[in-house]
Amino acid sequence: MEIDFDIKISFWNMYDFLLYKAYLSMQGIIGTLAGAFFIVMFFMNPAQVLFLVAGIVVLLFLPFDLFLKTKAIMLQSVYKKPMHYHMSDEGILISQEGAEEQPVAPWEGILKAGSTLGSLLLYTSKKTAVILPKSQLEKQNVRDAVMKIVSLKVNADKVNIR
Repeated sequence: MEIDFDIKISFWNMYDFLLYKAYLSMQGIIGTLAGAFFIVMFFMNPAQVLFLVAGIVVLLFLPFDLFLKTKAIMLQSVYKKPMHYHMSDEGILISQEGAEEQPVAPWEGILKAGSTLGSLLLYTSKKTAVILPKSQLEKQNVRDAVMKIVSLKVNADKVNIR
């Protein structure tokens, strides 16, 4: 089975990935719990407005920080042009016009396959993933084929796709 398609990562695709990754990390969980704790403390003692302010700041810091990081990431030239993906039994070949062709990433190198509401994520390391926006896969009529090849080629206990 072989599938070819092109993907252009948008600002919102990248932001979605970074939010997903951050809120599943210890930093995201602790930050959310701390912010919620401060807001609950405010409602237990409304005279302490500082708790409300601290809760709001803690809850809004991570999304705002990730927004700024996404802006910086999207300035890189690699995100200015679409990337071509070729999925085969051997793995995933990613190429881009004007760039060196990358070696085939074998299916065994996929650490985890997951998804957000908008993207399919194929993790190649703990911090990096191939981001495949579902809307672009659907436009090219390859979403079902991509899901099928991922479910066949990636170890089943590594796949968590909704």
